[in-house]
Amino acid sequence: EYGCAGLGFRGTPLREVSQEFPDFQPVGFSADGVWDYQGESFKENQDECRERALRFAEWLRSEATKARTVVLVTHQTFGDLLCQVLLDGTGSQWSYGEVKHRMRNV
Repeated sequence: EYGCAGLGFRGTPLREVSQEFPDFQPVGFSADGVWDYQGESFKENQDECRERALRFAEWLRSEATKARTVVLVTHQTFGDLLCQVLLDGTGSQWSYGEVKHRMRNV
């Protein structure tokens, strides 16, 4: 989630995610088994979050060409930003807490 992870907290380790969800193949982890954070902040900032959404949208589009099922579990903040990138073509108008595309549990 934006603002929670960064250099100060690298997220839940891959080994824990894999143990809790053995039927899924987690992606987006670094070689040392933590979230592949590519920023430079103690906590991810808005610009870094936008960059992450652009990278993720690019990855998602590449996976879609492989006719695979992708299960995405995310928070409202990142989900909104990702929808803006995918549906609106940009995340430049995204601002934390100003939700444009509301997520709902299904």
